[in-house]
Amino acid sequence: MTSTQTTSLIELIEEKAPEKLVRLRTMYPNHLHLLTPGRKMGADVDTPGEGIYCELARSGLEVAEREASDILSDLPRKARRAKQIRLVGSVVAAVSSAGVVSSALFGTSATTIASAIVSFLATTISSIAGYLESPLMGTSGFAELIEECLRLEMDIQKTKVALQAELVREQGSCLDVVTSVNDISAKLRRIRIFGDVSRA
Repeated sequence: MTSTQTTSLIELIEEKAPEKLVRLRTMYPNHLHLLTPGRKMGADVDTPGEGIYCELARSGLEVAEREASDILSDLPRKARRAKQIRLVGSVVAAVSSAGVVSSALFGTSATTIASAIVSFLATTISSIAGYLESPLMGTSGFAELIEECLRLEMDIQKTKVALQAELVREQGSCLDVVTSVNDISAKLRRIRIFGDVSRA
């Protein structure tokens, strides 16, 4: 039997819905080693039946669907906050530039210093907005991460259909479905880390 990697899938379930992992471990007490993060499924001395793979895929899809929804709720919120801060920075910059011109023409040194401080604040606010708009790591911005998460939502729906197809087939195998769910789980984790999205 081919070894199927499930580390990301198990980690996602353990982090977001540990009760599902407890249920799986209760259902399959002879295969606890398969339901532990960092382990590989398949090619074991005591090879499990298809049931464990199908149940693992089903649980993983449920958790992945919620995770994608949570990320799609958090990322736009972060992007909006960064835009608002950038707007404030732009307004402060506009006000300060008018203040610098007027103080240079009519003002005193105190007015010039005050205008310089306001200008410094505008630059600082714009820098903070730029920091908030950039992902924690990688080169993808919020728009790209949101787009990738939307694609993963479609992949989740396709994988649900694939799971149902395997469940109705007389000799269906959920190994490919488990592999797909593991890949989806890994990509969701990448988006959460790169987007610096807080864990719910």
